[in-house]
Amino acid sequence: NPESCVLVNIDVCTHCGHLDIGEDSAAQFQGKNYEGVSTIYGLAQESMFRDPRPCCGAIVGMLTNFNLGNPVHVRLRNDLGEANWNYLSKNDVLADDGSPVRFLIAAAIIAIQGMRNTIDALGPGGELDSRGIGHMTAQVQVNNLENKETILYCARSTVFNGEIREQGLGTDATKYTPIMDTKTGMVKFLYDGKAEFPVSTRSYACVKAEEGVSVPPSPFVNRGDEEAVDVKMRLSKKGQARRASMEGGIDMAALGEVLKTKGQPLQKVSQQELSAN
Repeated sequence: NPESCVLVNIDVCTHCGHLDIGEDSAAQFQGKNYEGVSTIYGLAQESMFRDPRPCCGAIVGMLTNFNLGNPVHVRLRNDLGEANWNYLSKNDVLADDGSPVRFLIAAAIIAIQGMRNTIDALGPGGELDSRGIGHMTAQVQVNNLENKETILYCARSTVFNGEIREQGLGTDATKYTPIMDTKTGMVKFLYDGKAEFPVSTRSYACVKAEEGVSVPPSPFVNRGDEEAVDVKMRLSKKGQARRASMEGGIDMAALGEVLKTKGQPLQKVSQQELSAN
């Protein structure tokens, strides 16, 4: 439909284990002793009858035992970035209460990079033209057996008509400052020392809709500005013909009787033929 616009909503989600230190089996993780801390991120225990395990296993394995022959490890390392991989694979990043959080940081960065890769495919990659609007979010689902499942919201991004806007955490692991929230038992991140994140904007060469086809008003402008938001629809010749054919009113029941024969190609039916039926 030449008058349509397309709205695409995508959520990129990774996951990371979350285990409160209460079991003796959880005191040791990755060869280190974490007794006395409140939480281990990167470890999950699905049942009281099972031992804790690395979670997400792929992210933990990529950082602690990278295998070049494992395509999942290679893809995750590419999304994480070499600088981040070197930093997180060699440093045990701790929250202010001593809880290890490097695997949670890795999961957040991979989700954000996945969001950026996808938003670039929608806009600069040409999947959406000037009539398309894309909105994406990045999050980490934090596995927790006893309490409700928790989600760490990382970033959001919108692409429309040559402009990409993004807000949230970034992809530099060295700028993450983890702070344990004692009320919720969840880590909160500062990024570059900030708890509130400004909106960043970048431009790209947008694929324009065909000449004569309506373009929706930008969602970024003030809706009260009548000059900035032109809501008049400019129809193509096909759209004008379609609207003109409908103005006289079509009996849809009669149309169904004419076209219900199966196995035969649809034929053009004039208003006079419909009226005759």
